[in-house]
Amino acid sequence: MTESTATHHDSNQSESILGYAGLMPFVLAIIYSLTGATEAVNISTQVFVSYSAIILSFLCGALWHKVRVANWSRPLLLVTNILTLLGWTCLALSPTLALLALALCYGLVLLIEQWADRDETQQYLALRRRLTVIVVGLHLLFLILT
Repeated sequence: MTESTATHHDSNQSESILGYAGLMPFVLAIIYSLTGATEAVNISTQVFVSYSAIILSFLCGALWHKVRVANWSRPLLLVTNILTLLGWTCLALSPTLALLALALCYGLVLLIEQWADRDETQQYLALRRRLTVIVVGLHLLFLILT
């Protein structure tokens, strides 16, 4: 394995570890909500929705940077900002509406990334697909359980 290949492998491994570790607050909020206490459900809902809005903003910010660097279609700058603002708006919505809107936004971010970011490796895009499916699934699971 060359140094370049080893560095690329380490980078991919780090992306995977960080990506999956980023799922933990979602999972912990779901577990806490299962205690059955009304306060636990309220707190876990607030944690879940606010963390989701933060992660959505992070993903949109990363896309915003890619749009600028790669000179993608400029309207994508507007779309990423709209998705970020929608995520922020979800903090004021009912939990049901917020969870559905956030799940939809994650799907849209993935579609944009898959369509526009052809420079990314297939391995990275596959990781993003897996993580997005899990995140959307966790949103739907949380919606069903609470």
